[in-house]
Amino acid sequence: MNRIKVKSLGLLLLATLISCGDGGSSSSPSSYLPQEGSTFNPSTAVDAPEIDIKIRKKVDFVPDFSNFETFKENINSYVVIFRKKNKALANVDINCKKNIYTQKPQMVTGTISAYADEAELELTIKQDDPHKLDFVCEVSLDGNVITTYKDKLLKSFIVTDEKSWSYLLGSEAEIDTLILEEDSSLITQDINVNLKVKKLIANHGRITTFSAGSEDTTLDNHAGLSGGKIKIHASEAYGALAFDLRGLNGGKQTKIPSVREPLPRDVNLDGKCKGSIRERDYNNPKCFGKHGHKGLVGHPGFAGLKGGDSGSLDLTIDTNALEFAVHYYPGIGSNGGEGGEGGLGSPGGRGSKVDIIPSKDGPICPMCRIESYYNSKKFPDGKPGAKGEKGKQGVKGQNGVEQDSVIVINNVKEIINSFWKNN
Repeated sequence: MNRIKVKSLGLLLLATLISCGDGGSSSSPSSYLPQEGSTFNPSTAVDAPEIDIKIRKKVDFVPDFSNFETFKENINSYVVIFRKKNKALANVDINCKKNIYTQKPQMVTGTISAYADEAELELTIKQDDPHKLDFVCEVSLDGNVITTYKDKLLKSFIVTDEKSWSYLLGSEAEIDTLILEEDSSLITQDINVNLKVKKLIANHGRITTFSAGSEDTTLDNHAGLSGGKIKIHASEAYGALAFDLRGLNGGKQTKIPSVREPLPRDVNLDGKCKGSIRERDYNNPKCFGKHGHKGLVGHPGFAGLKGGDSGSLDLTIDTNALEFAVHYYPGIGSNGGEGGEGGLGSPGGRGSKVDIIPSKDGPICPMCRIESYYNSKKFPDGKPGAKGEKGKQGVKGQNGVEQDSVIVINNVKEIINSFWKNN
């Protein structure tokens, strides 16, 4: 018994399967040939000596981009071909459906009449269908199932303008085709992403961790976000593509250290006169309180915030016709914050409080000391010390790091951490 061969699918949903052939073989013989990598897995079908089943893209991509627009228009459409081996067979019934838990089963039917050699059913993936879904077709003759074809449909995506990777694909995905239009950007932000894709086609698009111009969007007092890891395994790749591995700059440092403590009173600054002094010593500098000590210099400012690391690329392409470059833009560390306020100086020394003995001609008479009790004097206190100087500005934050990336093209491996291009 011969096994049935069929093409493996991309990422599609069978949404509308229509168009059945109604008379003779109208397609060219080449349309029945399985495409590369499309041989149907024997475990998904029973022996069916009377029917061949093959599947192909409705429009296959031409590497020179000559049918690029037509290919995009039909990117999620497939054709399943059911061909009779025994032309004497009549009224072969086909019943296909896709199974999606959140939707009612969508079914398409067709028939190979006695006057036709084959029937074609078109399978179309809808926008709201999942990335991967189960698809099954039953082929019956006189009410008896003679073969069952099972496979998974993989969806395809076209990126225009700026699109969020996580919104479009999620953090991990297996898809059929990813197209990046001219000047488009697929942005991963800071998450790790993992993509397995059959065809990666770029018309001068780019895949980037953060968009250009977003470098200074980090919130104050936060380190810059690092680009995540971009992991892509493409069976085939075409066109021109840029990878931008960008980290965000460190946020502005706005925190300010606490004010320095004021200096305590220093008794050594007090006046040194005690008891009684003669009137002629009224201006004796030892009796005045000294000015206070200058306050402490403020605490140094907090260090600037670190810039985000670049992120990394893990790219594997089995068959490559893609020109691409990898650009590194690690985030820049922010400037250090302002220094703290200096502390208050110490209080001034206290002036001496003494009794003044009047100055008279001749020897001191006994009454002079009595007179001094009514002529006491408080010398002025010293002025408080000056406020301490403001602390120095904090040191600049560290710049982000250019992280290692791994490029594997046609089984040749390169490890890079700076600008790199393959052509």
